[in-house]
Amino acid sequence: MPAVVIDLGSYRCRAGFAGQEVPKVDKLTLELGGQPFQGRVPNFFDQYKVVVKKLYELLGVSPSAQPAYVTMSLRTSDQAQKQIEEFFRNELKVPALYLEKSFVINATCTGNAVLVDLGYQKSEITCIAEGTFVDGSGVVHVCNGNELANYIKKAFKVDDPALIEEIKSEKISVVPNFDEACEKGLPDVEFKGHKLTGQELLNAGESYFIPFFINENLESDGLHNDIFNSVKKSPVDYRAKLCENIVVYGGGANMKGLQARLEKEVKGVVPPATKDKVKVKVVDKPAYYSWLCLSVYADARPQAAK
Repeated sequence: MPAVVIDLGSYRCRAGFAGQEVPKVDKLTLELGGQPFQGRVPNFFDQYKVVVKKLYELLGVSPSAQPAYVTMSLRTSDQAQKQIEEFFRNELKVPALYLEKSFVINATCTGNAVLVDLGYQKSEITCIAEGTFVDGSGVVHVCNGNELANYIKKAFKVDDPALIEEIKSEKISVVPNFDEACEKGLPDVEFKGHKLTGQELLNAGESYFIPFFINENLESDGLHNDIFNSVKKSPVDYRAKLCENIVVYGGGANMKGLQARLEKEVKGVVPPATKDKVKVKVVDKPAYYSWLCLSVYADARPQAAK
C-alpha cells in the first residue's frame, strides 16, 4: 500500500496517500479535536496526538499498515521533533517514518527560489539555494490568514468560519493600484445576508501590502519588502536567481490579483538590473501545496521512510 502523507498546518490538517494529487482528508484543526497549532497551546502534544489519530481514522487505515511521511513547522524544536518521532514509532507503531520540515520538502519542487508561505497563523518567507536553506534568510510577515479572518469578522459582522472563508476567496481581490481604486470607489455588495462595504473590501485586499488597514497594530513595509529583505540575506551571487523564482503558496495565495500585484511591487524595490528578472508564481492548489509536495516526494522516494 502507498505511504500515508500527513501535513499538519496551524489551521488546517491534510492527509492522504503518496502519489495522489489531492488529500483525502482536509479538515480544520478544530474539526479534528484540536486547537490551531500556534504559540503556547495548552497540552499541545496531547492535542497533536488526538488530531493525528483522527486523521488516520478518517483515512480508514491502521498506522501500522504502511509508512508515514509527515511535515513539521520550520520552527519545530529538537525536543518536539523527538516527541513526534517517538509518538509515531512507539505509540502508532508505523513501520517506517519520514519526518521533515515543510520548507525542505517544498524546496524539492522549486530549486533556487524564494518560498513565500501565506499561512493562516503565520506568513513566512525563506530562500532556497541549490536545494538547501539560506541560513538566516527567514522572514516572518505580519499579515496572515488569521488577521484577515478577524478583520472580516469585525468589519462585516460574520461569525461563521466557513462564511469567512467564502468571503476571502470569492469577494476579496487585490487591486492593481490601491489609490486609484479608492478614488473610483468599489460598490457595496450583499453576500448571504451580509453587507460588504466597498472600502472595507479594498482594505482587506490590500492587507499583505499595508497590513495597518486591517489591524492598526500591524507594522510592516509590505510583503514585497519582506521578500526583498529575505533575498538580501542571501549570497550576492544568488540574489538575481532567487528573484526569478518567487513561489507563493498557502491559503492566502488564493486571493485574486495577488500574483500580478506582488510581482509589480517586488519590481519596485529590487535593484534596476534585477527588475526585469523578477517573476512571481502562485502555485496551483496553493492551499495544500505542502501536502502535495510531500505526496510527490513520498511517491518518488519510498525508501526515504526508515
